[in-house]
Amino acid sequence: MKRSLILLSLTLGLFSNPYDIKADDEVRRYYKCYQTFVKKRPATNDSRLLQIKAGSLSGTQACAQLLQTASLTGSGDKRTIQPAQGNEVLRTFSQLHSSWFPNDRYNDSVLNGGCYSFTQDVHDSRESAHQITHALFGMNGAYSRVLLNNNFVEAVRESSLGSDRERSVMSNTVLEGRFLQRQGTNQRAVWDPRFVEAGKITGFREKQTLYLQGFRTLNGIEGDQQIEVTRSLGGGILGSRNYLVLNSGRNISEKADGGEVMHRLWAQSLYNNLLCRDLPVVRSIDAIRFVERDSHISFRQGISCMQCHSSMDGLAKGVRNASLVTASNTCDNTIGFNTVHVYRHPTSLPDLSVPTDGDSQYHLRTPRVHFYFRSAVDSRLHDQQFDNLDQLANYIVNNVEDYYTCAAKRYYRFLTGIDVPLFDQGDLSSQPISSPEMRKYHGEVLRLGREFKNHNNTMRLLQDIIGTETYLRPGQK
Repeated sequence: MKRSLILLSLTLGLFSNPYDIKADDEVRRYYKCYQTFVKKRPATNDSRLLQIKAGSLSGTQACAQLLQTASLTGSGDKRTIQPAQGNEVLRTFSQLHSSWFPNDRYNDSVLNGGCYSFTQDVHDSRESAHQITHALFGMNGAYSRVLLNNNFVEAVRESSLGSDRERSVMSNTVLEGRFLQRQGTNQRAVWDPRFVEAGKITGFREKQTLYLQGFRTLNGIEGDQQIEVTRSLGGGILGSRNYLVLNSGRNISEKADGGEVMHRLWAQSLYNNLLCRDLPVVRSIDAIRFVERDSHISFRQGISCMQCHSSMDGLAKGVRNASLVTASNTCDNTIGFNTVHVYRHPTSLPDLSVPTDGDSQYHLRTPRVHFYFRSAVDSRLHDQQFDNLDQLANYIVNNVEDYYTCAAKRYYRFLTGIDVPLFDQGDLSSQPISSPEMRKYHGEVLRLGREFKNHNNTMRLLQDIIGTETYLRPGQK
C-alpha cells in the first residue's frame, strides 16, 4: 500500500506541473537558436538563459534579443552593437544569404573567364547577399528595401589590411599597380580601384563608386568616356551589375538583339533566387499567345518552349541595353589584370511593337520589361509591363506575395531543416506534396509569407518561425 502511494505521488508530480515542461521547452528553444546563430552553446551563466529559467523571458524573446546583438549602428562604417555575439550572428546570416545566390564565380560567368579572374578583387560576388543582410540588421529588417534601395553597401571586414591589402583573396597574387584600364587607341594605363575587403565580416559601409576612363569589347574600342561601373541599374538587387555579370550567360561585347541574344540566364536566376521558382513559372495555356509559327527562331514555334521563354524573355527585355565590357585589351596577366564590367548603352530609339527575330539596334531601344509569372501562393497570373526595373521592383514588393513567401521558405528551411516546395497550386499537373506532414509545413510557410508581406519585418519573421512548434520539434507528426 505504501509503495502504491509513493508511485501515485511520483506520477502526479510528473504531470501536475505543466509549467516545468513548458519552461524546459523554452530553454531548448533558446539553446537551439543560440547554437544556430553563434555556432556554440550558451554559457551556463548566460543572462538570457537565466531569465528563461526564472520564467521572466520566453525562449522566442531570448532568441530575438540575440538577433538584435547584430543590429548595425554608426555613421560611415556601421558595426554590430554587441560585437562579442553580434559579429557571429552577422556572419551566420551573411553566409546564409550568400547561399541563396549560387552563381558567385566570375571565372565561370563569361567566356574566357580566366582572363578576368581578378574581377573578384574589385567587384564583390556576394553583393546581392550583402544587401539582404544589411536590410535585416541595418534597415529595421525591411525586406522590401532589398529591391527598393539602389544605394548599395559593401562589407567591412576585420582584416587589418582592409581595402589596402596587397594580395588577391583567391591566389595570393600581388595586386597593387597591376590593374589596367584603357587609355587611348590600343593603349593601357594603370587603374587604381579600391579592393574588396578580405577577412571576417563585421559590418557594412556605403559602397564606393568606381569609374573607368573608357572600356573595350572583343570587337575593339567602344567608348572613351568615363563610365560608372558600380551603381544598380534599378530595382535594388534586380539591377545589381555584379549579379548581371555573374548571371548573364552572355559573352563579352555581345549586344541584345531581341532574338537569340538576350540576358536569359539573368532572368531565369532572378525567378529562382528571389521567387524560389524554376522555369516554367506559367502554365502551358498561358504561353499560347506567345507562339509564333512563322518565326525563324525554333523555340518560338512551340508551346512547351514558350512556356519558359514567355517569362524569361519578357524579364530580360529590362536589361536589353546592358553589355559586358572589359577595362583593357589584354588577357595576359603578366602584363596586367583585366576586369569585366557592365556597360549601359544610351537608349534613344522607341521599343518595337512586335517581337523580333533579331534587331541590330535592339540594345539602343528603350527598355521595357514584361513580368509574366503565375503565383505559387494563389495561382494568380501576373501579366504586367513596366518602363524600367524600379517600376518592376515596386510592383513586386507591393503585389507579389511570392517574394516574401520565398524568403519565408528559405528561413524556414534554415531554422527547421524542412524544405517546403513552392508551386502553382492550381496546376493539377504540378502537385509535389503527398504527405500530410508536408501539407502542414506548406501551409505554415504560406501563412508566414502572407504575414511577412503585411509587416515587412525580417526580424519578426525569424521570431515567428522560432516560435512555432515545428521549430522545436521538426518532423513530429
